[in-house]
Amino acid sequence: MCCEKRGFTLLEMMVALFLMALMSLLAWRALDAMVRTRVSLEARGQQFDALKRLFDQWTGDCAAMDTPDGWQAGVPVSVSVPERIDMIRSKAWPDGTRQRVMVTYLLHQGDVERWESPPLGSRLEWLGKWTALQQGEDPGSVYGGDPVVLLKGAEGLTGQAFVEGSGVAGRLPAAFPLVRGLELSVFWPGQEFPYSRICLTGQD
Repeated sequence: MCCEKRGFTLLEMMVALFLMALMSLLAWRALDAMVRTRVSLEARGQQFDALKRLFDQWTGDCAAMDTPDGWQAGVPVSVSVPERIDMIRSKAWPDGTRQRVMVTYLLHQGDVERWESPPLGSRLEWLGKWTALQQGEDPGSVYGGDPVVLLKGAEGLTGQAFVEGSGVAGRLPAAFPLVRGLELSVFWPGQEFPYSRICLTGQD
């Protein structure tokens, strides 16, 4: 006598479907976590690339800062204004000449901006622009044009100067000290310690 054929019961089908749904859910969550991690790492990598570009530019500006024999507007760096650093540096042009320009690093609405002036011609122009900037005039009106955004998403920016005979200075003396080095620090949201770059000015 032939055996009676038996199919799946409704309960067995429901258990199988439940297990399939559970495995699908776990697989989706694992895939979602991988995608989120990848996106987060890519964003973090882009931030570090931007941070490297910022510090490379900063190092170049510091190394080209005016030496004391060329100072005409007092010490050519200011780190006393919150979230802003100003300096005067020498810049080489395509025709082989070198002229002075003013540079400002500014934190504005989470963006670290770098402003650079056209070549400074006369001493009167130099003093006028530098004085206006130190008296609180907006960099946009002093420099004209638009800044270069070097970094986005920052929470804070500070600067310090390492002055011969005075150590670290947040506000430089009115005399003419040798500025041996400058520090730029950038704070990220939710991070206790900043990323910093100290560069030597090469002043003797």
